[in-house]
Amino acid sequence: MTGSQEGTCSDLVIGGDSFLGAAIAAALTDGRQGTVVKTSRRASAADTVAFDLRDDPARALGALLPATVYLCAGITSISQCEDDPAGSRRVNVEGMVRVARFAHARGSFIIYLSSNAVFDGHQPRQRMDAEPGPASEYGRQKRAAEEEILALGDGAAVVRLTKVVAAERQPFSSWLSDLSAQRVIYPFSDRHLCPISTQHALRAISVIRRAHAGGILHVSGESDCSYGEFAARLADRLGVRRELVVPRKSDDAPGWRARYSSLDVTETAARIGIGPQSLPAVLADLIAAA
Repeated sequence: MTGSQEGTCSDLVIGGDSFLGAAIAAALTDGRQGTVVKTSRRASAADTVAFDLRDDPARALGALLPATVYLCAGITSISQCEDDPAGSRRVNVEGMVRVARFAHARGSFIIYLSSNAVFDGHQPRQRMDAEPGPASEYGRQKRAAEEEILALGDGAAVVRLTKVVAAERQPFSSWLSDLSAQRVIYPFSDRHLCPISTQHALRAISVIRRAHAGGILHVSGESDCSYGEFAARLADRLGVRRELVVPRKSDDAPGWRARYSSLDVTETAARIGIGPQSLPAVLADLIAAA
């Protein structure tokens, strides 16, 4: 499918080649929930439109009239955003907001995938009405896009997600393989996450789609833990020796450095029935998908 080809679709996934974008598109297709079209910077399939967030959405996407648009694309590398704040902002803020406004004006419901990085990580279980205070350029860009998309009103949802762990993502892919083969792994002892599984994220996004639940929503794990603690619990779940998990300091490795990333989901649970995911449930989903 080219950018100028006409067509109709029920769902349009901006960034269909991203991890969550691909997972959303696959879930919609497997569930036979209508016709799904994805975007990628390089269209390589019949259901994919060539589109870059720096492009004019009217030219590339104007022939499509999706009921729901998922905004999953963007530059997610914290270090890349720090190294090139102007260039990454053109994609993550200006381009993202341009697509959101274009699609909203044509009647689409918008689902924007945001992040716990809009907070500084000094407090656990941040409430939806807490004042954001991002500590990274990536977080500042996420927050800037949030503000513009929330201004669209009830026809747009801003979904803040904590760390999505999956069997095909690193370091979890290597951990599963190494632990299953009785090989030692070296997770960071001083980096933390609040994990949710891909399956949990997809369940929440599906409910938001069906309910057209606008505004801010939080999708979070139950509590924060270090990568070392997570790996130890994974070893337990796999039935292998904890001695195979040897935590180490992260030193100058890039990535999220704050102590907390958990989000309070009280209001989200009341609105759409999706509560926090427990660590045992995360591990069960992770292993089931391996």
